[in-house]
Amino acid sequence: MLDEWLNPLRRGLRNAWQVAGSVLLIGVAALGLLLIGPQNIGAISPPQIAYTLEDDIDFRRLLAAPDDWIRAPSYAVADLDTPGWIYWQVPDEQVAGDAPLAVALNGPFSAEVYWNAHLIGTKGTVISREGERAGPIDALIAIPAARIASSNNRLLIRLISTRAGYEPAVLVQNLGVVPYSADERRSLRYYLPALSLIGVILALIVVLVRLLRERNDPNLGWLIAALSGLMIADLAEISRALVNYPYSWHQPRQAIAMLGLFLFGSAVLGFVQARWPLSRLWTYLIIAAGLAGLLASFFSQTGYDARAAYGLAWLMGLTALSLVFAGRKEHSAWAGLPILLIALAYLFTFPGDFLDRAVYVLGTLSLGLMIWRHRDALSPLLEPEEEPKRLLVQASGEQISVPLSDIAYLKAAGNYTEIHRRDGRWHLDNRSLKTLLDSLPDDIVRIHRSHAAPLAGIERLTATEGSRYRVILDTGTELAVSRSQVADIRARLR
Repeated sequence: MLDEWLNPLRRGLRNAWQVAGSVLLIGVAALGLLLIGPQNIGAISPPQIAYTLEDDIDFRRLLAAPDDWIRAPSYAVADLDTPGWIYWQVPDEQVAGDAPLAVALNGPFSAEVYWNAHLIGTKGTVISREGERAGPIDALIAIPAARIASSNNRLLIRLISTRAGYEPAVLVQNLGVVPYSADERRSLRYYLPALSLIGVILALIVVLVRLLRERNDPNLGWLIAALSGLMIADLAEISRALVNYPYSWHQPRQAIAMLGLFLFGSAVLGFVQARWPLSRLWTYLIIAAGLAGLLASFFSQTGYDARAAYGLAWLMGLTALSLVFAGRKEHSAWAGLPILLIALAYLFTFPGDFLDRAVYVLGTLSLGLMIWRHRDALSPLLEPEEEPKRLLVQASGEQISVPLSDIAYLKAAGNYTEIHRRDGRWHLDNRSLKTLLDSLPDDIVRIHRSHAAPLAGIERLTATEGSRYRVILDTGTELAVSRSQVADIRARLR
């Protein structure tokens, strides 16, 4: 009797410990990404600048940055389908020292760069809307040492963006003064988390393929698709550190990354639906909501990063909702919920860093933990044993074979059990009700300390005066129901 109470508690504590360990590991990974954030690996904090969308301006007025110019962070510059200007009063501390310096320009635009009114370099060709030649996505424009003043250095940039093929959500991704380098590409250090996980993702795909063969479980194909999507997006993301392509190529690169992330999010949602199936209506509703969310994120946003962020957030939210519903019936579904919530919080707080680096760390780590620490969350390891179709009643001096379909209900009789049949006959088995239930299929359920009945034979559950519950069987028999069993019976009758 004590084990009946302790075993569920032990299982619950073991599951809670596994979930807590997974959440702790994911939390440490997220914290590490924040501590080793972009600002610590060469990325530039966006400066406050002034900008105008006009081009026909006297150059002397440009050097003063008129009051009617827009003041904003550099990433806010937009709508440059004709040439416009940026003015930045460079802080003195950024030009201190003797090291060679350069202006870092990153983003889908072409530009002419002026330092203290002198043209020092270009990123593509500006000229006009018709004459623009797309510059590289990343550029370092060397600043001649002779042009650097001890203070009051002014940077003017004439820029245009007509070759992107779409309207970028962020045009000027980076603007700043950095040490000069002959290599203009974005640093591999920035993508180190994503780069280092390529081998891990491949290893997890191999493990899942082997599990798929061992278990013959097609549901694992969803996780293989999810990791494949993550791999596609990962490779597209780090390609920027390998090739400094013209910014007109930025659209297909971002589109590939977005489609990879959409495949990742959709496949994880598909796995959850297949592993912990809901009712047909709920499944259809979630599929429809997922498609509607992806379409809405694509058509309501202009930049591919924004589309990817909104679409992935929507899919993750639907996955979390599915796990909430599934966890009510099978506790292993709860394992992924806290991890999803941490990832969603990171996405909404740091969307740019999430898409560039964090999604690959948190996504790979989450699926890896599910494979290694929550193997029961994938699928049953062993094929279920074939359930018996008959009950061999062990009576005194004889054995009677009773078809399971002929059992109306079971009734405890001390250390024995009465087997009541649908035709009114009954037999006395010399085993206790608990022992007998352990050998019977799960669809014969205990409804009371003294009774058990097949689910298929229960017509309805009723409550009488005084909150006393009873079930009415299809044979017309009424049996008492323990209050502790009501919720489980009600859920299983749905």
